[in-house]
Amino acid sequence: MGELPWCDERLVQIGDEVVRVWYIFPFLLYGSTAECQCLSPKLFAAATLALYAAFVMLVLGLIVPEVVGYAYC
Repeated sequence: MGELPWCDERLVQIGDEVVRVWYIFPFLLYGSTAECQCLSPKLFAAATLALYAAFVMLVLGLIVPEVVGYAYC
């Protein structure tokens, strides 16, 4: 995932287990190498971006109409 400037992949040792950690702004996704071998980092990035976009849409849908409504009333 070196081609993505906002994504950093590292191997972190937690106890006896080496864990592959993906830092994808603004979320932190992690999983052990044994569990995540079948899932590509790009899939994690796509899922994270989808969740982030859904969160932003939810926030905008809740806040913006209230702000715009108060501005025009």
